[in-house]
Amino acid sequence: MRNIRHVPLAGLALALSAGAASAQEVRFEPRSGERTDQEIARFLEGPYQLWTRDTVLAPEQTVRGDVLVLEAAARIAGTIEGSIYVVDGDLFLRPGARITGDVVVVGGGYYGSSLAAVEGRVEYRPNAALSVMPEEGGYRIYAVEEPLEPFELHGLYGFGLPTYQRVDAVTLSWGATLRAVNWAWRPDLSVDGRFKTGPADFEGTARQFWHPSRSMQFGFEVERATRNNEGWIWGTLINSISYFVAGEDVRDYYLADRVALTVERPPGPGLSPSFTLQYEDADSLVAEPYFVLFGNDEDVRPNPPVHVGETFSGIFSLTHRTRKGEPGLNARALLEGATSDVAGDFSFLLGELRARWDHPTIAGQQLKAFVEARGDLAGALPRQRWSAFGGVGTLPTFTALQFRGPRLLYGQLSYFVPLVPWARKSSIVNFVVHGRVGSAWDEGETAVFETNLIFALRVFFVEGGVAVDPKTGRVVAELVLSGDRLAGIVVP
Repeated sequence: MRNIRHVPLAGLALALSAGAASAQEVRFEPRSGERTDQEIARFLEGPYQLWTRDTVLAPEQTVRGDVLVLEAAARIAGTIEGSIYVVDGDLFLRPGARITGDVVVVGGGYYGSSLAAVEGRVEYRPNAALSVMPEEGGYRIYAVEEPLEPFELHGLYGFGLPTYQRVDAVTLSWGATLRAVNWAWRPDLSVDGRFKTGPADFEGTARQFWHPSRSMQFGFEVERATRNNEGWIWGTLINSISYFVAGEDVRDYYLADRVALTVERPPGPGLSPSFTLQYEDADSLVAEPYFVLFGNDEDVRPNPPVHVGETFSGIFSLTHRTRKGEPGLNARALLEGATSDVAGDFSFLLGELRARWDHPTIAGQQLKAFVEARGDLAGALPRQRWSAFGGVGTLPTFTALQFRGPRLLYGQLSYFVPLVPWARKSSIVNFVVHGRVGSAWDEGETAVFETNLIFALRVFFVEGGVAVDPKTGRVVAELVLSGDRLAGIVVP
């Protein structure tokens, strides 16, 4: 994209001590899928005033129209009747400053004032990898890409965090990625090997992908892995700690030999479609009485069997992500279809919707909602496609994964009230109220919904409180390392 439109700054030569650049072009090629890049590109299409040297706008002075600041410092005490965009520079808003449009600072510094007025939105992205380079006839905004390493070890020297659960005991992992950084489409090969100490068995994943553009990648994955459908309840690390400490494992498992071919948009902010052709050979796993710190080692919850057999399926998913740390909607819709008339042992159409919505309210308080909807849209789902909930993390007044079936609907509404006023953004201490409801059922059955209300105190990432069943009046304690549901959706 070549953006030429420019309105010279006139009548402020004395006030703007460093002056403004005149009649110069600004060129920028926005990266596909980068929201900030798209916003800057749209801004460059309209008229704006270009400042490329340190500039001061005095209290009595007014600039009419949008302003673009490139690789310079702008100190604003007066009025800008429009928006101001700063790329690889600094913006200082002094008391009494007034911006009638938006303030966007990318790759530089932003220093606001509670006595300054911004009538539009304020967006500050200090870590955005955009920089400015003078060139003939003007300037170019360009993306600063981190160089890819040709060889990269995963985790710490290749070793990932150990996991612990009731079918494999401790699982140790080591992995690395090899990249052909100088080849077209930058092919890479990632390998992760895992040793399961319980059955004393090895498994692993090999993934080879090509990257023709920032908006598309494709490749294949081959693995033997222990899989589950309850990752939406909480993460693997928290589940491992929960099982080790209290014997509470809120996942059901099966063994899968799997091959997948995938074409997708790389995960990132915005919409990411993905299409996968997959072969999976599933087998059942047996839970064993492994050591737990508190509780009866012999009182292990059985791991339900699956329908042993092969599945050939096509999977389409559409994921929407916000930027990491930002409120908004993160969601994924998925369809998986299989037919034994073509290949495999099973015919079904599985649909799933998983969504999390975060919304700030007043005085640093937050409202968060989560939903998991999953079920058979056609045919009969094999048990390796069922999911479950119940116990700590969902409905604490019931046993772990008490509700299981091919159809599942679960929702949670949470409200967070910060109790340390001077640390609202860091959420050091919060009073939290959760309302949780869900049901799991089979075809021909009627959905029966159960509800829990949870009143808790969260300190950093530890949340403790009481859960109440409104139907029965039963009250139990709940202690979790994180009550914040990431919804099984990757947030970059």
